[in-house]
Amino acid sequence: MEGAQAMSLVIGVIVGIFVLGTILSGFFQVHTAEAVVVQRMGKFARVASAGINFKLPWLDQIAGRIDLRVQQLALDVETKTKDNVFVKIPVSVQYHVIPDHVYEAFYKLANPRQQISSYVFSVILGHVPKMNLDDAFLQQSDIAAAIKQGLDDVMKRTATPSMRRWSPTFSPMTR
Repeated sequence: MEGAQAMSLVIGVIVGIFVLGTILSGFFQVHTAEAVVVQRMGKFARVASAGINFKLPWLDQIAGRIDLRVQQLALDVETKTKDNVFVKIPVSVQYHVIPDHVYEAFYKLANPRQQISSYVFSVILGHVPKMNLDDAFLQQSDIAAAIKQGLDDVMKRTATPSMRRWSPTFSPMTR
């Protein structure tokens, strides 16, 4: 009997450690200014906010983490003006994910930085080549407004872009 009791005790300890480990594996931490997307068996379940959270072990998984802080995207756009002068235009776009729209930001935007970059490039390349260098320099605020308006329309449901820092220095380039 002594051997059977020892074996039962060992099995009981192993099962207890497994159960305790399973329960503890359900706890996870979300940092301030961050949101976590939780999926249950591959389907969206909820968005976890800052603090200690619990997910069902074996059923729930963390699909991803979204940074809610303001992020900056710096771009250098090279284009040619109407008077055949090549210019380099640095553009800086600041954006952040709206906390109530984490679901949309996670599932509907594949690569927000690339999508914002693409939009900024297309707006600048749609405006500047139609202008002379002097006109482009004088109308830089109009170009910035067109970029901001377009980004606001495109991203309004997922992220808030803002042209907080528009620093175009139309630098003529030699080719």
